[in-house]
Amino acid sequence: MWEKDEAPLWDLDSDEATEPAPFEPDEEDAQILSPNTARRAVDDLPVGHHVVLFALDPPGFCGGRIASVADSSLRVSLDHEPDRLLLWPLSVCLIAFLHQGETHAFLSRVWGFGAEEGVRRRPVVILSKPDEQMTMDWRSAPRVAVPDDAGFACVFRVGATGKWPCRLCNLSVSGALIEFDASRMPELQCGSEAELEILWEEMHCRLAAVVCRRQGHEYAVMFPESLSMDEIRPPMHLETMVRDLQELWLRRRAA
Repeated sequence: MWEKDEAPLWDLDSDEATEPAPFEPDEEDAQILSPNTARRAVDDLPVGHHVVLFALDPPGFCGGRIASVADSSLRVSLDHEPDRLLLWPLSVCLIAFLHQGETHAFLSRVWGFGAEEGVRRRPVVILSKPDEQMTMDWRSAPRVAVPDDAGFACVFRVGATGKWPCRLCNLSVSGALIEFDASRMPELQCGSEAELEILWEEMHCRLAAVVCRRQGHEYAVMFPESLSMDEIRPPMHLETMVRDLQELWLRRRAA
């Protein structure tokens, strides 16, 4: 998201703030803690402790400092404005930090963004604390590629009149990747609300969707109906569609 040698904007106006030397982020060397162990470690971190947020898809990272820790969430004051193509509300990231001389990490979901008060209004990201159910849900919600010949029909709707046909590239119970024809595509910002209508065989889904990122002719969208503070709970028709799509792939691989 930015170069590691850029000057940080860290200057918390707090007597509790500490400023240990930032560590070089290395996602591969981080020890992934169990949710219970990670919660205890996070609760022990002082205000100002350096952390690194690793975006999972597409990959990237940014640095920041612990601003506050609550019962179910933590606020991280970021060194720089985050790239919203890498971090967006409801996305999942890996949080790495030094604890007792070792690099530890846990999965977290982005709940939102804000800004710290003061002369420098530093960007803040609000994250979920480590949670066993969230970790299980994330690992059990893979994206399934949609074969071109599978027979899916997909329409992207914005408001009462905006309607664009699109191609479904992949699908999961929490979101999808869609692609538009270059001559017919909407111009939307991250966070824009829409609907995604999917028809496949005898199944039909019409889902509220939030634009997460855009790259070229492709939009990544999340399904807010599937996500809550505690777990992923997709609509039954969407869950059935994803399961049947997975089975289609298994049958084709076995053939």
